[in-house]
Amino acid sequence: MDIRPATPLDAEPVYALICALEDKALPQTDFRAVFARNLADPDVRYLVAQTGEDVLGFISLHMGWQLHHAAKIGQLQELIVRQDARSRGIGEALLAAATAAAKAAGCAHMELNSGFARPRAHIFYERHGWAKDHYNFTYKHWGDEM
Repeated sequence: MDIRPATPLDAEPVYALICALEDKALPQTDFRAVFARNLADPDVRYLVAQTGEDVLGFISLHMGWQLHHAAKIGQLQELIVRQDARSRGIGEALLAAATAAAKAAGCAHMELNSGFARPRAHIFYERHGWAKDHYNFTYKHWGDEM
């Protein structure tokens, strides 16, 4: 298995992985636009795990300067391994590669959000040294009055 930077040719397998992660089909045109935009962004790292021609996993690292940390921080936004390829160290390898990329880019630390419906993911992150120390709130009411 190899971990490598994603390319535009990875859009289709990454789309399938992200749809599996979200448990819904995302609009393909919008997905491809965001994928291409982020591939071109120097503060985003998209990595894939590949065996032969098969993309088995994906991780995204977004880096930016945050005032409340007075530092550059890496944020993992997606990590997914294909269902039939789990428990083979692929997630661990992707996480290690993203961590190394964040460190090399000068990030002070990394953060991630993980939904309540993913307790196995929480165990995975805690096993790899991540701590639950924040709440994440989502606002999806554009146009509604508060």
